Amino acid sequence: MKLNIEGTEYDLTAALERPTLFLLREMKLKTGYGMKSLMEATESFEGKSEEDIIDDPDALGVMIALIWVAKRHAGELITFEEAGSFDLTQMEFIQDVEPEAFELPKDLTAFVQDAPSLPPTVLTTSKTSSIPSLPTFSPSPTTGRESPLSTFGR
Repeated sequence: MKLNIEGTEYDLTAALERPTLFLLREMKLKTGYGMKSLMEATESFEGKSEEDIIDDPDALGVMIALIWVAKRHAGELITFEEAGSFDLTQMEFIQDVEPEAFELPKDLTAFVQDAPSLPPTVLTTSKTSSIPSLPTFSPSPTTGRESPLSTFGR
């Protein structure tokens, strides 16, 4: 999953799956979350509406922690307070797209005959992310416009 804030894209998946020891220590000291508790907290988003998340100070703390981790992993030296100090409409969560699975045919003879016409990137592998699925928000019923968090979890 990627996070776009004010036009800059951050790799949240890499930040959460490949943190440095220093980042883990700083995350606990600055955000109050360790990796396990942060992952558990993101799982608690499931089934919650955007309004519930925005109204919950703990959920907002989790979102700020995710932003802080992504920005720190990208090399930005920001405080926890700075991580949450931007226009919310300038944030977008971008879900990673998994490549389609490719199955080898049972009759390999036919496959080999057609092989020269296949592009070299037909066979791809994908790694399943250990990041829990984050919620998908719907348009605001009060304004009819899509919410700034509507892309969270897509």
